[in-house]
Amino acid sequence: MIHSVAVHAVRVSRASAILVSAAVLLSACTSDSVGEVGIADEVNTLESASTTTTVATTTTVPPIFLGVSPNLDLIANECFADLPTPTSVVTTEPDEGAEPDADNQPTLDTEPTVPDTLPVTTIIPAPPMLALVDCNGSNLGQVFATFCVGQKPEATPGQLTAIVCPGDPDLEYPSDRSLRRTAARICVQRFEETFKQPYSLSTRVGQEFVPTEGVWNRGDRRVVCHSIEPPPPTTTTERLAE
Repeated sequence: MIHSVAVHAVRVSRASAILVSAAVLLSACTSDSVGEVGIADEVNTLESASTTTTVATTTTVPPIFLGVSPNLDLIANECFADLPTPTSVVTTEPDEGAEPDADNQPTLDTEPTVPDTLPVTTIIPAPPMLALVDCNGSNLGQVFATFCVGQKPEATPGQLTAIVCPGDPDLEYPSDRSLRRTAARICVQRFEETFKQPYSLSTRVGQEFVPTEGVWNRGDRRVVCHSIEPPPPTTTTERLAE
């Protein structure tokens, strides 16, 4: 009887040991599982905290061509751009099967004939040509004022000012510096009258077309004031990813 009780006690002790070992293993597995979930959560947290960059862009409408015009013939509220560049070039390749013309071949004994008198070529200066475009598309500027440069009878001799076109045809060409300074000064005045704000506070950039000396001597005294709104600067912003 005593032997039977001892054996039973040993069996109970072994069973208890087995239960304790199982509990330890289960605890270890549970701990590892929790650790894996924590790492995954940490990765998700890092991914959710990553930053993205947003770039502010503007949509540019291609120029809408309406015609061509000399730069000094532009009028108020017209927009302009450079003339489009031709994209195709026609070339003529020699016919490989054609025989050379013996009558047109140069020889060492003959020299080209030069006429005794060459025709006189007269170059007439003209303002540069520009493309007229719709102001709703991309352009290089919009005209806001035009005037002619000259001298008023009551003004100080040599003092240039804005007068009614076509101006004085007998007025000699001033220096390029004097003409440009006069044009810039008057264009700033016309700018402030047109846009109702000081030029120094405006975001628009103003420029002017003035006649060259050759165009002036041809009789053109016109100045064209134009301006353009520069595109906004490209900016970047950072935000947290959702």
